[in-house]
Amino acid sequence: MRRLFVFAHTTTKEVLRQPTFFLILWFGTLMIILSPLFSFFTLLESKRLIQDAGFSTILITGLLLGVFSASGVIYRELKERTAATILSKPAGRGSFVAGKFLGIAFSIGVAVYLMSIVLAAIVRHGAKVAVYEESDAPVVVLLAIAIGVSFGYGFVANYFFRKNFCATTIKASLVLLTAAFAGLCVISPDWRIAGFGEHIPWHVLVAGLLLLFGILILSTWAIAISVRFHLPVALLATSGIFMLGLMSDYVFGRFASSNFFARVLYSLVPNVQFFWIGDAVGAERAIPAEYVLTAGCYAAFYIAAILFAAAFLLETREID
Repeated sequence: MRRLFVFAHTTTKEVLRQPTFFLILWFGTLMIILSPLFSFFTLLESKRLIQDAGFSTILITGLLLGVFSASGVIYRELKERTAATILSKPAGRGSFVAGKFLGIAFSIGVAVYLMSIVLAAIVRHGAKVAVYEESDAPVVVLLAIAIGVSFGYGFVANYFFRKNFCATTIKASLVLLTAAFAGLCVISPDWRIAGFGEHIPWHVLVAGLLLLFGILILSTWAIAISVRFHLPVALLATSGIFMLGLMSDYVFGRFASSNFFARVLYSLVPNVQFFWIGDAVGAERAIPAEYVLTAGCYAAFYIAAILFAAAFLLETREID
């Protein structure tokens, strides 16, 4: 268990220090922040468009983070043979794969959390449909302060104390954006004290949790593929699995009851639609806790199965 924790902790530090992870995360966050600018012309549908665009951004960003992180911390170590030193000690390859997954999963969880609370704030703000409409000032001010101070702290820590800019900025934003979101929970758009969460679209965070489940499944596939193949192959293969997962019901599901191979493929390909609740959110339907729990259990069993496959692939690979 201690080795598992060490692998996970080391992987988390390594992933958060990667410039690629940092750039993808903040590019996705920027797209979410700017989404109201592209939805003002939809009039009464602006809120739904902001939500759908935000959910899509989180999903695609999470997919890219998973693939680049897996390739960066697994394939690179195997190729450069730094993993040989680790695995030459009494540490099983299964623990190595599981620890890498936990580190990547935690890092992606941080990224999805940050993007989800930013999206919740942006959905609260909405899009201005007329010039005379006032903006939700607390959202603009608190998000600007949190993000600005995070980047400023990362710059100062890097320049004066030689700390990694990417990791330091992400850690600071985790604290400051959480504080800003907590502030929005008790501040109304006109700067008055409101009931806790009265103006917060909590369904956005539930949707973010479900998207995280789907992203972790795709990231596990990226880990398994990265055991044998480099980044372009991992990105192409994981993207293919993602596309099949989006169309699983149409491509395999409708033939599953009458065709054995369709039934097998329907079981093997992850059904990404389980984790996409944009339509339900757009229709303002409540998401039952039982559904979230079922989706979580499905993701947990699926991830465990792919991790076993990844460990087997690593066992059959020559590292020395």
